[in-house]
Amino acid sequence: MHRVVIPGRKALRLAVLALLALFGPVSMAPAWAQGADDLQQSIARCDGGDRAACGRLALIFYAGEGDVERDLPSAGNFAMRACSGQDRDGCEVAEAVFAEPGSPQFDAEKALGYRKTNCAYGNRRSCIDLARILYALDDALPAEQIALNACDPGDPASADICAFGNRLQSLRHQAEAEREAAIQAARNAQAREDAAFDHYMARRDYDGALYYSLYHLRSKSHAERAIMAAARAGALGSIFKDHFYVLEYWFPSGPVAKIAASQIAQVRQSNDCGIFNCTNTPGASKARWRAAGGGRSSSSYSGSGSSYTPRPMPSSADIARQTRGKYRFNNCTGSRRLPSSHPVCQ
Repeated sequence: MHRVVIPGRKALRLAVLALLALFGPVSMAPAWAQGADDLQQSIARCDGGDRAACGRLALIFYAGEGDVERDLPSAGNFAMRACSGQDRDGCEVAEAVFAEPGSPQFDAEKALGYRKTNCAYGNRRSCIDLARILYALDDALPAEQIALNACDPGDPASADICAFGNRLQSLRHQAEAEREAAIQAARNAQAREDAAFDHYMARRDYDGALYYSLYHLRSKSHAERAIMAAARAGALGSIFKDHFYVLEYWFPSGPVAKIAASQIAQVRQSNDCGIFNCTNTPGASKARWRAAGGGRSSSSYSGSGSSYTPRPMPSSADIARQTRGKYRFNNCTGSRRLPSSHPVCQ
């Protein structure tokens, strides 16, 4: 039996005519009113395992030539049986039946499966369709490989599939080059950031190195290097005290956590309210003003006749709000930010 490639219905009709010339006419009227014996014999041969007979029946029912009406369900049935026996014509009819737009037999999954089979058999049209479908499904690399494998540069009929495969290959090479450039740029940026950190450390500017680690690099490893170096150098006193609250949050345990806890405890011993400066309790500011001489009646600006009015001291509540607001601004916004769940950002 000659191999018949099926890109469409017109070709199927031509294929049927060729089959009829090879194997003799199969006379079948609509509803199988005529040629019932011939039809039954063909079906019997197909049922007996003659996959070539199944393939011929699939072609005839798909094309609907002569006295045979086009019958896609029957064509699909015979085509699947033929293809299961590796009959290429049957596989091609199966692809055509299940890929038929608007047909009740349309089944994208089955059509894709038979398209893969036909491409593997060397059907260039199936390979082209398969490559384009896979590309549309964002599976570009298999699409490229299928297209290039089906490409025959010496065959003018391969022009479309060759162009498609070469285009996909070009896009892949471009994407790979851009990705490699981005990776190299990231490496260069990291090298520059590490160089800046190393510059702080070389100058023994541990506070600067820690600030850079916390608010620019956002790197726990760099922050740990900076604070541990400061501890070994006995330079923890040079570290801005508020940094220890960030370290306390970043490092719940370990040596850095212990250093942070120790430094925070020292701050709290001298000021129980730490960064919130809440020792400015009601009356404290007035007492300090009086202790500085502000309450002496002998002052040249005191007395009922004086036109001078002392500038009022801010209340403790105002001072606490200002201090807390400043710390929030410095540590809860922009690149210098603690997580919003941190107590000082509440």
